Amino acid sequence: CAHEIAGECEVLNLAVHPDFQRQGLASRLIQHLRTTFRGPVFLEVRESNLAARQLYQSAGFHITHRRPGYYSDPQETAIVMHLQSCYVQGVDGTEGPR
Repeated sequence: CAHEIAGECEVLNLAVHPDFQRQGLASRLIQHLRTTFRGPVFLEVRESNLAARQLYQSAGFHITHRRPGYYSDPQETAIVMHLQSCYVQGVDGTEGPR
């Protein structure tokens, strides 16, 4: 689940059912976002969620800052991550990074 506002996209939730994890689905969803949205993408992830953080970093997201106490039940710091998605259509009609 994501939403776009003022030229930015915020990923609100990215989840894959446990029966389908470790099959590259989350990576494909992120890649789809990267190739369809042309602007900055932000998300928050629990500090303890190392698997998700590694996934996002491998997709090109970078840590921008931390938000202590952002999550509750249990209380935890959020790691805010950012991706600059810059895909443009070339003269030949193909798309690629700018």
